[in-house]
Amino acid sequence: MRTPTFVSLICAAAVLSGCGVTNSVTGYFSSPKPGQTVEFVASNSDSVLLDFSPKPAGELTFANDTATQQCQIFNRNTAVLESLNVRGDGGIIRATYLCKR
Repeated sequence: MRTPTFVSLICAAAVLSGCGVTNSVTGYFSSPKPGQTVEFVASNSDSVLLDFSPKPAGELTFANDTATQQCQIFNRNTAVLESLNVRGDGGIIRATYLCKR
């Protein structure tokens, strides 16, 4: 139980350390590379929340992979997409995943 908690804290620290700033700067000067718009929001042993841009095409595939990795931290094998919600003016999509064994 201590190891997943420790890994979760490391992931949270990485997200808060400036990865979002890098994505913002990259998006400002050029179009983002595939997978760069996927941003971790939160997770626990039952679910994962991610935000991503609808452009470039294919970002949902990267979001699925990220959610699966987050679920695996809690010893859950798969992430099942529960919902997609458009936020604001359509520039961001929030994906909710359920973690399953």
